[in-house]
Amino acid sequence: MYNYLMDKTTIMHHEKSKKPGELTQKERVLELVKTGKADNVAEISGILNISKMSVYRYVRALIRDNDISKTFNKLYPYAHNVPDVKHTDSYPKCGVCLKHIADERLTITVIWKNGKKFEFCCTHCAIMGILHLIGDLDSVSSIMGRDFIYGNPLDLRNAFLLFKTDVIPCCSPPILVFAKQDDAEKFQKGFGGVIKSFEDIMSHMKF
Repeated sequence: MYNYLMDKTTIMHHEKSKKPGELTQKERVLELVKTGKADNVAEISGILNISKMSVYRYVRALIRDNDISKTFNKLYPYAHNVPDVKHTDSYPKCGVCLKHIADERLTITVIWKNGKKFEFCCTHCAIMGILHLIGDLDSVSSIMGRDFIYGNPLDLRNAFLLFKTDVIPCCSPPILVFAKQDDAEKFQKGFGGVIKSFEDIMSHMKF
């Protein structure tokens, strides 16, 4: 609670001191992330010539405001309208990193009990989306992906997930989906990584 109030007070002070028409530091941070000019705290700190601690304050505030999302050290614009978005491109875009979803083997589809759905380019983004776009798993009907080897559909909550393997087919750190533990273990021996359950991954990737 103390950190939240300190961040809020500091940010409000900086916003009040800005000149008319001038962007606040918080708005500059958001602009850098939205335009793709910077996607991590160190880059933003260097571009704006402010301390990393100040950048962390703005990042936390922007995450609370649902303006950006964060995957470990990488920042992304927050996809507000994923459930109802209409795409004009050949492929839909991921709800977290906004990449085109072109590889069916990696795609994760999260379906609500009311029929709405999110689509993600890979399990990494799906976990981040569930944590920060969806939140309430009680309202989710299914989290469908495909076995990385055989392509058979399965719910991630029943899968064996290989985390931080050397194989990076999409976003990093990678999370590969396996229906059977022994398949995950065989893949692990060749390419490294840690086998985790869905619940373990969810807990690990919170920030």
